[in-house]
Amino acid sequence: AVGIESSPDLVSARKVAKEIGFELKEIIIDENDIIQALPVQTKIIREFKPKSVDVSFNLPIYFVCKHAKEKNIVVCQGPDSMLGGYRRYSKMSEAQAKEEMKRETDLFFHRDLLENNATASYFGKKLFMPYIDEKIMNFCFNLDYEFRRNKFILRKLGEKLGLKEETCAREKQACQYGSGIMKIMIKLTKKKGIHIRDYL
Repeated sequence: AVGIESSPDLVSARKVAKEIGFELKEIIIDENDIIQALPVQTKIIREFKPKSVDVSFNLPIYFVCKHAKEKNIVVCQGPDSMLGGYRRYSKMSEAQAKEEMKRETDLFFHRDLLENNATASYFGKKLFMPYIDEKIMNFCFNLDYEFRRNKFILRKLGEKLGLKEETCAREKQACQYGSGIMKIMIKLTKKKGIHIRDYL
């Protein structure tokens, strides 16, 4: 788990690890780590013409790949777009949400996946993403909407596996926010007197 000290993702990861008796490896980062990583991460994905949000989205994987001793790394990319994990989906009609899920899943394959893999390759690592297995994706996209939205089926699976209800019901935050990375980036831009979109 990656994040600045006391970030929501780290706090949650600690609770879940304790709940399931899992040994958690924490990568605690600070402002200096992010300052040093930003130009490197930007260079890694430069061919994709990244915006600040793209760089921030990739930084958690950057830090995992930098610190992990293992060459093969399993990550859980995919469900937020396939299964409507973000809050904004709840404000859409069913038709709008389905269309947006499809659009964002397509975007994931044409941008996010390529950026994630480029980041891992920079450190000589390989990412494995079980949720984007073709059979799992077909299964998700053929579910009735009530089982897709707000990652309903994953939350129910968590309960079935014995996780606490509050753990399964935790609201999704994009990793750059949950890790505290975007918070630091915004702080850095304020020091420079510029907007986050102009930071890179």
